[in-house]
Amino acid sequence: MNVLDHRAHVSLPRDPQLPGLGSLLDAGRLAKLLPGLFPDDQVTRCHPLYVRYKPETNAVAAWVVELADQPGSWIIHGKAHSLEHFATACEKAEASRWLEPEIGRPFCAVPDQGLLLFSFPNDLALSGLRLATNPKKMQRALYAHVTSHPESEWRLSDRRMVITPIRFKPEKRAVLRIDTKAVNRRSGEKQVFRIYARVSNNPQAQQVAELMKLLHGELVGHPYLRTPPSIAYLAESGVTLVPDAGGQELIADQAGVKTAGRALAALHDLKSANVPPREFDSIVGAALDNTGTMSNLMPELAGEIKELSESLQSMAENLNGASPTLVHGDFHPEQLLVRGEEIILLDFDRSYAGDPGADLGNYCAHLIYRKLTCQGSDPYELIPLFAEEYVQAGGARPDPVALAFWTALGLLNLAPAPFRSLDPNWPQLTLGLLAACRRELACI
Repeated sequence: MNVLDHRAHVSLPRDPQLPGLGSLLDAGRLAKLLPGLFPDDQVTRCHPLYVRYKPETNAVAAWVVELADQPGSWIIHGKAHSLEHFATACEKAEASRWLEPEIGRPFCAVPDQGLLLFSFPNDLALSGLRLATNPKKMQRALYAHVTSHPESEWRLSDRRMVITPIRFKPEKRAVLRIDTKAVNRRSGEKQVFRIYARVSNNPQAQQVAELMKLLHGELVGHPYLRTPPSIAYLAESGVTLVPDAGGQELIADQAGVKTAGRALAALHDLKSANVPPREFDSIVGAALDNTGTMSNLMPELAGEIKELSESLQSMAENLNGASPTLVHGDFHPEQLLVRGEEIILLDFDRSYAGDPGADLGNYCAHLIYRKLTCQGSDPYELIPLFAEEYVQAGGARPDPVALAFWTALGLLNLAPAPFRSLDPNWPQLTLGLLAACRRELACI
């Protein structure tokens, strides 16, 4: 008998336009389809990694799978199409050149449900995985771009190279950790060499890589803030090579949120970063787009969600924006590492020039969400510590109305997060996020 993930009984939406949605998002039903990918193995466990859902359009989900006769685990992802668009998608998949996975098949189709299933590293939109998961190709890329270990002085083993997926959002991005053995050709010195490959189909990926390099140089002499550089951007594959930053995740306790406040103030103080501005309306609009998805997931709350959306829109029209700075764009506790006295800030994929309140509010929203998922302390004790440390470190004192607005917007952005992770308590967590959003608006 299969021992499937404990999240097998998750409340799922009904979408007549996507007949395969239930199979894609339910561990038990998905396992019955996976012999199409793994014909010789029995699936014993499915664990969700990531879900992206556009009602009546498509859905994408990544899973970690364990097999009865194979050690370790395997990543697969699937995409649910409407039957109207499935034939075109299937033709594209059949015409593509696939990588042969270590076991099983590159992809399979489930026509009656409009589903396509893929074995990692195969992905229709992330062609860079062909390079990033191939030890020989990665060895050549490292020799070409890593100046600390030139081929004339070091041998980087491709046979001992271990490539581990760290993050994977199908059709969007992947982060791979690459570990191998480095041997000095003259002295025989041996090192463990580690680097990260970020694979993206983002058309701005090269600009992000350039920003990372610029920020790293700007912060070389800073007392405590650091950012990892990009070693190289490989335009033909959409792969960015990033060195191992080291460090440990910064815990979001009382001391940790103060550290986060100092780091954010230092980031907002940087003047030389040339990042494009982002229109305020587009920021608000992106968050409000979530209300359509949430209304589809929880139709009984459609009226309440509409009122919440209208309140935020009205506030946005009357908000006095702060002077634009470099905005991280996704500032939250998991983006910060500590290494001795240094604070390392990661992931600038969403950076832009805009209102610094967006970063402050997003961090506060994540503190609230962490408490809802029983991972953090009382956010309403931590938020004042975070904001005051930000000010003491040189950041402009946030206007209370603006901070409440940006926090509410951050909470709305997070509203689909519990569903995207297929948390069995996602309806309750979503209700908690919406209630916290209303609480912020009521403070204004």
